Amino acid sequence: MLSEAPLLNLKTYNQIKKLCALCVQNSKADFPYFCKNQKLEDKKNNASDSLRKYGKYSSVIFQMLFIIGISFWGGHQLDLYFETGSNVLVLVIGLSGLCLSLYTTLKRLEILNKEEQDDAKQK
Repeated sequence: MLSEAPLLNLKTYNQIKKLCALCVQNSKADFPYFCKNQKLEDKKNNASDSLRKYGKYSSVIFQMLFIIGISFWGGHQLDLYFETGSNVLVLVIGLSGLCLSLYTTLKRLEILNKEEQDDAKQK
């Protein structure tokens, strides 16, 4: 059987009521101060937001360059290992790495675009 929760007595109720009244009074007094701080934080966030966007897009570019570089380097190493005498593996693996990097870049840019649109809707 469930036991019933004890009821609040009048003294406890009045203490809670006084605390709530104090909280409301303090929040009203601090409201303009909070608004000023919020505006300052928004200005700081705008500057850092543009830097974050720059960081996101530059990381996409470096990822693309890394994939292309590794694929051409890997193709060259395989050409040396198998002693093909031509650069067939460099071209095949390098161009497939180029296609892979373009695919991953487009997918990542699509994700970043959706994130920006969601952020714009929230603001």
